[in-house]
Amino acid sequence: MLSSRMPRMPRTLRMCSRRRLASVSLGLVVAMNAVVLTTLPGCGGQKEIVADTPAAAPGITFTGPRELRGTIGSLASLKGTDPLPVNRYGLVVNLDGTGSNIVPEWMRSWLVNEMQKLGVGRRSIIARNPEWQFMTPQRILDDPRTAVVRVSGLIPPGASEGTRFDLLVEALDEDTGTTSLAGGELWQADLGLMGGDPRLLDVRRLAIGRGPIYIPPYEAVHGSTGSQAEVTRYRRQAVIVGGGQVTDPRRLEIVLNQASSNTARLIERAINAKFRRAPDERDNTAVPASRQRIELNIPRRYQANPEHLIDLIAHTFVGPVPIGPTVDDMVAWMERDNTPEVRRRAMLTIKALGAIAAEHLSRHYGHQDPQIRLAVLEAGAYLKDTTVADALIALADSPEVSTRIAVANGLVHIPRNTGVIATLRQLLSDPEMDVRMAAYETLSVHRDPMIDSLAIRDTNGTKFVIDRVPSDVPSVFIEAEGLPRVVLFDAGQGFQQPVFASLWENRMTLMSPSSIAQASLGLEEGNTAFLPVVRRGPLQEAGGGVMQAEVFDAAGGSATVRASNPDALAILADGLSEEPASGFLVQGRVADNVAGRLTLEMVGLDRSLEDMPLSVYYRDPREPRPTVHRVTPTVATLAFFLAHRPTMQQPQEGLDLDFGQVVDVLYTLGQNGAIPAQVTLAQSDLADMIVGVRERAAPIERPETDGQAPSLPEPAVEPAPEEASAKLD
Repeated sequence: MLSSRMPRMPRTLRMCSRRRLASVSLGLVVAMNAVVLTTLPGCGGQKEIVADTPAAAPGITFTGPRELRGTIGSLASLKGTDPLPVNRYGLVVNLDGTGSNIVPEWMRSWLVNEMQKLGVGRRSIIARNPEWQFMTPQRILDDPRTAVVRVSGLIPPGASEGTRFDLLVEALDEDTGTTSLAGGELWQADLGLMGGDPRLLDVRRLAIGRGPIYIPPYEAVHGSTGSQAEVTRYRRQAVIVGGGQVTDPRRLEIVLNQASSNTARLIERAINAKFRRAPDERDNTAVPASRQRIELNIPRRYQANPEHLIDLIAHTFVGPVPIGPTVDDMVAWMERDNTPEVRRRAMLTIKALGAIAAEHLSRHYGHQDPQIRLAVLEAGAYLKDTTVADALIALADSPEVSTRIAVANGLVHIPRNTGVIATLRQLLSDPEMDVRMAAYETLSVHRDPMIDSLAIRDTNGTKFVIDRVPSDVPSVFIEAEGLPRVVLFDAGQGFQQPVFASLWENRMTLMSPSSIAQASLGLEEGNTAFLPVVRRGPLQEAGGGVMQAEVFDAAGGSATVRASNPDALAILADGLSEEPASGFLVQGRVADNVAGRLTLEMVGLDRSLEDMPLSVYYRDPREPRPTVHRVTPTVATLAFFLAHRPTMQQPQEGLDLDFGQVVDVLYTLGQNGAIPAQVTLAQSDLADMIVGVRERAAPIERPETDGQAPSLPEPAVEPAPEEASAKLD
C-alpha cells in the first residue's frame, strides 16, 4: 500500500538537528491536512511555535472499476493523450483565378517576410527558374491565383518526428474575393501553438504544413446539389491529406496520483518489461523524470498506432498478479456488464498480461455469449494463440456484419495459412463494404501479395496509392485520410460503355468514342488508332500487293484501312463483314490523317467495343493548347494516367493531376454510371474536430483592419501577372 508523502521538515529544524540531535524533542501531530509542531527548542534555547502548517495536497483517488485497481491507469494519469491543435496562416498558390488580392494589413508584411525566407525574389532562385524573374512577394499576394488561408491541424498523441497528419485550410473571413481553393497548393507554413493569434505571428514551430488541396465533390458530402452560394462557401474550405509533418516530437508523460519514488520505480519497471525497446533503439519506453512523473518514448513498432500502446499501458498491472484468476476476473466482469466499453477494457487488460495469458484465456474460447466469445477469440489471436484460427474462421459466415468485421480484424494476428487466406478472400467479396475494407486492411498490414499496390509519386513524395484486390463484388473505395488511397475491389474494373464525362468547365472531357471522327481526333502519323466500326466496304487493289477497304461507323463515317501482309489481309477480308454488325474495334497504325481522311495500316480486330480506349481531352490552365490522350479502359489505368508525372525513369504519359482532381473524375464517372460499381468516399471529420477545439478555446481579437488591403502599384516595365505564368510551388 502506498504511503502519503510526509511534509518536508522545516529548514530551522534541519539545522538544529545536526547540532543537538540528542537533545531535540520533536512531536508530530497529523490531523485534517495540518501539521502542528509543539515545544520545539530553538538553536538558542528559545521555543519556536509553528502552528497549522499546511500539508501536501491530497492525491487523486481512483474511482474506476474495482477490476482495474492496481493497474497503471488506477495509480496515475497520462498527460499528452489529447490531439494537440496547431495552426498558422499560409498561402495557397496555383489557383485557377479563384483567389484574390484581399490580404488583411496586419499580416501582409509578415507574409512578405515569410516568402522572402523561402527565396522568392532571390537572384539565385531566379537563375534556376527564369520564369520567376517577375515574381516578387507583393505581386504574388496580388495575383488572383493565390489566396491567404488559415491552416489548422491536430498533432496526434505520441507523435514522433516525421509523423504525418491532415490539415484543414480555410479562406479568411476578411477575404471575400476567394471563391474556391480547388486545384491549389499550400506553400510551406510553420505550425505551432497559438499560430492563429495575429498578435503572435512568430511562434515556436512544432510542425510544417504543405501540399495539394483536396476538396471532395459537394454532392458526395451533402448528398445533393447545392446553390451557387452554398457551393462557393463549401469550396472555400479544404483538406490537405497528410499535409502536416511533425518537427518537434510530442512527449507523453505518466503523472502519479500520489508522488512516490517507489511507485514510480515499479511503474517504470512494469512498462519496460512489457513493452521493450528494440535492440537498435536508444531510449527505454519508460524513463523516470521525478517522484511523480515518468516520460514515455514510443517504440518503433507502435509508432503507427501510439494510441494502442497508451491503452495497453493504462491497463497494465504494476505488480505481479495471478494470471489465471485475473483472466477469469475479466471474463466475469464482462458477464456482469456486457457493454462494448467493458469488453474493450477487459480485453486490453488481458492483452497487457502478455502471451502467458493465452493458455488461461483458451478456457473461454467456447463461451456461450457470442459477443464475449468473439472478444476472447480476438484477444487470443492478439496473444499469438494460433488455435483460435479455426474458431474465428467458423464465424466468417455469421449473419451479423459486426461479427464478420471482427473476424477480418482478428485474422490480422494469425500467420497466413490456407484457411486464413481463403477466409479473407471470401470476405473481400462480402456484400458489405465495411467487411470488404476490414479484410483488405488485414491483408494490407502484412503487405499480402493478394494486393497489387502502386504508389503514385511526385517531387514531394507519394501522392496516393492505388490498391487492386480480387473481389466478386466490384467497388471503389477512396480514402482521404493519412496516406490517401484508391482501393479497387476487382483488379480489372472497367467501364460501362458508352463513357462520357465533362469536368471543370469543360477543361477535361472523357469519352469512349462512338464514331470514327471522335476516335481520330488528335491522332497523328504513327499513333495507334482504335476505331468503332459496324461494317466494311469491298476490297480494292492499292498496288504493290496492298489491299484496302473503307470501314464505316454507325453514323456512316468512314476511314481507309490497308493490309500489306497476309495476316492483316485475312483480318480485313475475313474478320470484317460487309454486312452491318453490332460493332467491331479496328486497331491500326495511322498512316495518314489529312483533311479528316484517316488511313490506317491494319493491326488487329476485336469483336467487342468494351476494350475501346478512353479519349481524354485536357486543357491545362498553364499550357496554351489542349492535349488529347488514349487510355486503356480500366479504372486503375485511368487513375494512374491522371496522376502520373512523367520522368526519365517513368516516361509513361500522365497529366500530373493532384489527388483531389483524380477523385473528382472517379466520383463523376461513378455517379453517371460509367463505372459500373459502387464508388465510396470516406468522409473526414477533421473539420468538426477542429471546430470543437476552437469552441473550447478563448476567442481571439484581431487588430483593427478594413479587410480590404490595397494592391501595390504595378511597375510599368513588368508584365501583368497573367503573363508571368510560372507554377508557384
